[in-house]
Amino acid sequence: MPFLVQKMIIEELGLDERLFLSTTSKRTCRLLGMFKINVKAISIKVTRSYVEVEVGDRPFLQWTFTIPFEQCEPGSSLLKVDGSSFTYYHPSSFDWKYEGVELKRKKNAGIVLGKLLRHLTSFLNIERYLECDCDRLSPGLIPQLDFNHVYDSIEIRHKRVINMTPEDLKFVLENVRTKVLRLNVKVTSIRGYKYQKNPDKEASIDRLEIENYGWVDFSELPAAKDIRIEKKIQLDHMNTILGSWIAGKNRYMEIGDFYLGEFAHLNREIIFKDIETYATQLTNAEIDSWFRNSRYLPNRRYLYNQIVVDIMRTDDGLRATVIEVTHRPDPQSNRRMFVMVWTIMKLHRMPYLVQKMIVEELGFNERLFLSVTSRRTCSLLGMFKVNLDSISITVDTDDIRITVWKTYFDEWTFKMPFNQRHWRGSSTWRIDGSVVQVGKGQYSAMYCRLNDERLATTENAMTVFVKLLRHLKSFLNVRECRHCFLRIIPVGFIPQLDCDLVYDLLNISNLKTEPVAPEYLEFILENVQTKVLRLDVKVPSVRGYKYRRNPEKERVVDRLQIQNYSWVDFSELPVARAISIQSKIRLYDMNTILKSWIAGRNRDMEIGDFELGRYSPRNRKIIFNDVETHVTESTEANMDSWFTAYRDLPDRSFLHNVTAVDILRETDGTRATVVEATNRPEHQSKRRMFVLVWSEANLRPIGQDDN
Repeated sequence: MPFLVQKMIIEELGLDERLFLSTTSKRTCRLLGMFKINVKAISIKVTRSYVEVEVGDRPFLQWTFTIPFEQCEPGSSLLKVDGSSFTYYHPSSFDWKYEGVELKRKKNAGIVLGKLLRHLTSFLNIERYLECDCDRLSPGLIPQLDFNHVYDSIEIRHKRVINMTPEDLKFVLENVRTKVLRLNVKVTSIRGYKYQKNPDKEASIDRLEIENYGWVDFSELPAAKDIRIEKKIQLDHMNTILGSWIAGKNRYMEIGDFYLGEFAHLNREIIFKDIETYATQLTNAEIDSWFRNSRYLPNRRYLYNQIVVDIMRTDDGLRATVIEVTHRPDPQSNRRMFVMVWTIMKLHRMPYLVQKMIVEELGFNERLFLSVTSRRTCSLLGMFKVNLDSISITVDTDDIRITVWKTYFDEWTFKMPFNQRHWRGSSTWRIDGSVVQVGKGQYSAMYCRLNDERLATTENAMTVFVKLLRHLKSFLNVRECRHCFLRIIPVGFIPQLDCDLVYDLLNISNLKTEPVAPEYLEFILENVQTKVLRLDVKVPSVRGYKYRRNPEKERVVDRLQIQNYSWVDFSELPVARAISIQSKIRLYDMNTILKSWIAGRNRDMEIGDFELGRYSPRNRKIIFNDVETHVTESTEANMDSWFTAYRDLPDRSFLHNVTAVDILRETDGTRATVVEATNRPEHQSKRRMFVLVWSEANLRPIGQDDN
């Protein structure tokens, strides 16, 4: 078939159809791979009996593949993946059927896992690799994992220590790309084995958690940004870690967390033997900020007997702060030691190019938490802004919300509640010169409020909203707002909208018409740049109020959709390219619109859509009273093109009893076609009227813009 026909057919296929077709032949699988479909996530679990691959995001799993280490029960083979058969048991569940020569079955299961993952990625776009949880390992299984993608977490541990080969351990530490790697393993095949890091490999692990450390060389820790050793280490091992970092090794480590157990004050000298220490240059506030902004460090309020010193790396002078603490007030209780490398805290002292290189490597979350440490750091981040995917604003009955997306998986939600409450575990951020209290809520949302009792609850929320939006724009490229929903309109909120943003959708509507002040309505229509503006408002404060457009203001609204029109002056409609009034208007109001357009007003309107309700042919004369009409010059094909080209207009195939006439503007002779139609075949059903101006933009879809 031709390429376009293939594309149309394949894009109509469901997930199950693609799976079964992909196993028919390599040629079909390659064809499906040209038009991949997105799948939310994939996760892998290795138990004592089987390997399980789940495709889809829980609880909405698409498929589950089980690869047992032993023979599964016989069944009808449905899927054949590169010589390996999967047996169908119940919808969306497939078990691997052991076939072939007597290979070691555990090793064979690893081979089948590799084949399955390669096959799935050949025709699917897997957006997220959630986890790989291994309760046991079989030989050759780890290298079969797909490490071309970043896993949220990989766990290779059980209640007991898992035995691992040196090759598999090296493969995991040097090839895996994961946010969190948790290891409780040992290497028994080589006595006294110590892992030696490959200097040519870059760090691909964000956080490494080690339980059994018998394989760890403390003079050269594995490459990871955040390292935690959960079991008690010897004091001379801690001395080796610090001495190696000072000598220029362990360079990837930015945060270290080590458990030291109980020891006497005299034994503390072992840790700092031959280590030159300095009085720390960090303030208590900066140390608090470190602990507060790292998701893996404990709350500093529950740490006691803190001893803080600095150390310095000899080759580049980079400083690190070493913090020794206990979890109980007793000085003889178990101790932990944290190593905090000054990767960013003193970044402003570095040369410009070094600053640029470091800041550009920062992740989305890191930029946020660093931006609230100080104005100076925020200004530095603002020199190297990162682009945003989108931002959205919602004003609900309970709070104001700002949601920011960097990518599909990098998302922040800030909530400014209207009601005051006591927030436990909250921290303080410095935002736009003010101290803002921030507490974590459900679904990673962050609740924000000012510690200012003078402000009323609603005013407090609006003040934080303005400051937070200004703060985000100071270090992020925020140009567009995907949508802004105002289900209520707090007093004073409308002027706080950022007029530098372009809003894809600004929706001011709810189940009931919202009251609004005249100056707020004028501000929206004349200052807020919007692609689609939906309004269901009224102006009760001024009796008989009608909006008067400002002739000095340029058009800022592209599509205007009006529900309640009591404030609309039909002789001078608000400035918008496309106007839709979705409530029934009176016939003489429609007459006013047409006469005003002919007289030279309503010049910005290029498309009009008006609901007229039911009326008799005799009453139709009211619409065209004193309106000179002409036989339309628009052909059926032209009108079809118009209705097809613009999503502002309905599908013409669902319109009935269509009549069309033309009107001419007196000032310049511009023509407009007035189309009258019903949504049902009956002549007495509700009628709508469309005004299609023959502007350059409207003529382009029908190929008449040159005329």
